[in-house]
Order: sequence, then structure tokens, then C-alpha cells
Amino acid sequence: MPRDSTLNTRLFAAACLGITLLALALRLLHIDNQPLWADEAFSFFAAHVGRWPDDFLREGNPPLYFALLKLWTSVVGESTAAIRILSALFGLGFVAAAIWTAATLFDRRTALYAGLLTAASPMAIYYAQEARAYSMLLLALMLCLGTLWRALQTHRPIAWVFFAAAATFALYSHYLALFALAPSLVAVLLQADYKRHLTPYALALLSALVALAAWLVPSLAAGAGQGEIHHWIAEVWQRTPPLGALPKSFVILGLGSHAEFAPVFLKQFSALEPNKALLYLGLGILLLLVASALAVVIKRPRHPESGATLWLLVSLCLPLLGLWLLSWVRPYYVVGRYDMIVLPAFLLLIAWGLGQLHRWGAKGAWLAVGLGATLITVTGERLYGYYAAEPVAYGPPATATAELLSHSIQENDLLLLTGMRQLPVLYELRRYGVQWQGGTSCTLPSEASFRCVTIPYDSSDFGLLLGATRDGLQPTETTSDWLQWALASHHAHHDIWLVADIFRNRASEQQLQEIRRLLHQQGYRAVTLKTTHHDLRIIQLRRSR
Repeated sequence: MPRDSTLNTRLFAAACLGITLLALALRLLHIDNQPLWADEAFSFFAAHVGRWPDDFLREGNPPLYFALLKLWTSVVGESTAAIRILSALFGLGFVAAAIWTAATLFDRRTALYAGLLTAASPMAIYYAQEARAYSMLLLALMLCLGTLWRALQTHRPIAWVFFAAAATFALYSHYLALFALAPSLVAVLLQADYKRHLTPYALALLSALVALAAWLVPSLAAGAGQGEIHHWIAEVWQRTPPLGALPKSFVILGLGSHAEFAPVFLKQFSALEPNKALLYLGLGILLLLVASALAVVIKRPRHPESGATLWLLVSLCLPLLGLWLLSWVRPYYVVGRYDMIVLPAFLLLIAWGLGQLHRWGAKGAWLAVGLGATLITVTGERLYGYYAAEPVAYGPPATATAELLSHSIQENDLLLLTGMRQLPVLYELRRYGVQWQGGTSCTLPSEASFRCVTIPYDSSDFGLLLGATRDGLQPTETTSDWLQWALASHHAHHDIWLVADIFRNRASEQQLQEIRRLLHQQGYRAVTLKTTHHDLRIIQLRRSR
């Protein structure tokens, strides 16, 4: 690790501790203010009711996060905060790993800047408060950057073992880590003695790929990634729009998102109104700091720091460019989500830009402090709105839906769930003592039960991955097939509760109308609900007598 005489060990350790505590506070603050949305509810139920290994082999993501979440919630509980705190801990590790990696690549001053930027990064905080694998992925990718560079500098076999472990960790966090690991070869080739590193590098990376293949090959054989599970990414790609994907990613990586900017749901960020003056100010500072970071390449092209800078630049640009070009053929680029694979390299590059300014003397140091403080102020304004935002529902609120159902549904009634309403509603029902453990049976607090059937919108539907469907019934079968199966064992004198999809697009509305038409043919008629919530998209149906 390079030494920086201006920062002694005790001062550096104290600053790192302060940054870590700040990061922890920012990741725990209001962590349960927002309700679990569809993706997070899927994580919870995948961990708890998914059938091992069948459901996980068909799932489009690696199993590591779900396994850890199951273990975690078995210890700390199943509340919204408990479910998300696991991601917060990964987010805290991301900050600590950023400090260590920046010190490994550059110096201690840059390490402190990296820690501060990572601690206050809007997107790092967002994913540290989301019950998905992305926070774990960020930690793993940051460790890949640090362990690889350390292996290249120390030439120790154990260092290559650590890099192989970090790469395996990343690949089992998310398959898109493959794109983030691709530039690692550039780090090797930038070394003056690169030939001596090629063999240990190849062995380390190959061991990680073999470890991944042990899961990925049977997963592909089981049908993961087939069918229509990809359709939502194609829709997001068109809404971005494609030509604006790369510039939008740069803004989101540095400053976070706001209303109607990212094409995907980002809870609080999806409701924030942007302060355009601060947005442009922050963007200008980011561009200036990137230029400052690259200055070392021009001034001292043969210095190890120049190699580290070029590697970070390639690690930032190559994965994004690869995803972007590939997406013109088969969309994979999702602004605000899948572009996060370059966030570790981005934050390190910006931190190095600040560190570089100190080499200009006292004026440069004051400029670095000023720009850093201004950038933190810009992101702080965004974070203030993030923390102050009211709960943002992804469609009709699942909490109100669950409250109405828990007080109204009776023994032997039939609950029909469609689209992405399924799992958030089933999770919120647990608050009222209603338990669902997969399959088609829910248990009321009175220990009476009612039937719960999910009717898939397509083969990407969450319920298919959780054993919530009848064995042998394929997603290619029609809505009529699903409904007839659901009604086959339903007692005609009990009510049916239809909870419609959150989306009001043409396909979902057509499915809803088909379900209502088929139920109408069976003699079921809608009953007026007594509720103050008039847009829950719940329909109670009762058979005419």
C-alpha cells in the first residue's frame, strides 16, 4: 500500500471509522419507510418458499443472495427493516472496501475521498436499502478491483486466491458481473512485466468461471432465461431511449435519479423533482474530476498510478459500452439498475480526481476540498428529498389491499392474483396473520384456510418460480386453462376475490377482461366493496343464486 506522509496511521484510522459510521447511519435511516415492492417481495418469498433446487435453477439470478437472506431472516425476523438490513450491511462493506481499494490503487488521501463519496452515493444508499442482490454485487465488484491490483503488485499466490474468491463472489451475486470482470485483463496487460501475471490471472479467473458453471449449466438446462422473461427489459430499453442510455447512466451513477429520468421503478427517486441548477452544477464537477483523474496519464504515462487510472476508465466504459451495443440486438441495458456494475470504478475514478488536485499545492488542495464539498452538497440535497419522501407505491398499495382482504376474505374463498400484485400483497397479508408457504393454500389467524391461485401474465411471472402453480400446468397454457383449474375445486357458494395487475397496459387489461368474462359465464357477478380506497383494483365476485 503506498504511504502518504501527510496522513499518519492513527489519523487515517480515525477518519475511516468516522466515514464508516456515517455510511452505516445513512443506510439505516428510514430503511423501512417504503413498503416492499414486487422485486423485494420476490426475494423474500424465493428465500422462504422456493423449492430447492428446482425453483432456483429456473430463476434468472444466482442463488447466493436468496440463501443468505433465508439464513439472515431466520435469525433477525421477517419485518421490512430486517429484510433490508442485510443489503445495508453489504452496503457498509462496500464503503469499507472502497477505502481499502483506493488505498491499494492510489494513496490514503484518495481512499478517504473514495470512502466519503461511496458513503454519500445516492445509488449506493438506494440499493443498500433494497432487498435485492445489487448491494452485495457492488461489494463483490469493489473487492475484485482491489484484490486484482494487489495481486499484480505483490506477486503473491495467496493474493491470486483472494482475487479468485472475489470473482466467484461477484459471479454468484449477479450474472452481469461477467461484463464487469471483462476489463480485468486490461489491468494485467498494463503491467510492465505482464507476461509473468498471465498464467496466475488466467487460473484465478478460470477457477471462478468453473465455479459459476457448476450452477449455471444445470440452470440453463432447467430453462432459466427462456420464454418471455426478457420482455420487460426490452420495454425499458425503448423507454430509456437507447441513444440516451449512456448519458443517463453517467448522471445516475454520480448524482442519483429523479422523477421520469430512469425508466425503472426506483421508489423514492421515482417521485423526486429535480433541482436543475444543482443537477448541472454536479454534472460539471463530475466531468472536471474525471479530467483531473486522467491528467496523470498525460503527465506520467509510465507511472503505476497511470495504469490504475486507465484500468478504472476501461472498467467504467467497456462494460457499459458492451451492454449498450449488445442491447441493439437483444436488450440488456437497464439505466439505474444493470449499469450499477460500473459504480465501483466510477466512484474510485472520481475520488482519484479529487486526490490529484492536491498535487497542485495548497491551491489545489483547497480546490479539491471545495469541489468535494460542493459535490457532497449536491448529492446531499438529493438524499434529503430521498429520505423525506412519502411512501411510494408501485401501483395500488399492497398494505391497503392486504388490510381489506384480511378483514373480508372468508374460509374456503378463492383469491385470484394476477401480474406483479401477487407477492407484495401476500407479504403484507402476513402482517395480519395470514400465512402463505407456497402452493395454493393460505391460512387465516383462526387457522381456517382459503385458496390462493396466481394466474400468470406470461412465463416471467413470479409465481411460477415459487411453486405457486399446479405441477404440470405450463405458462404457455391460456388464462382460461388456469382459471378452469382454479375453479375445479372451488365451492360455488364461496366468494372469489380478483386482485388485478398493477399495470394498465393493453395485455393486462385484456387478461382482466377475459377472467371477468369467464367468471361471468360461470354465474359470478361483482359485489360492491365497502372501502375508502377506490383504486385498489380488487373485484369481489359472488355466484348468483
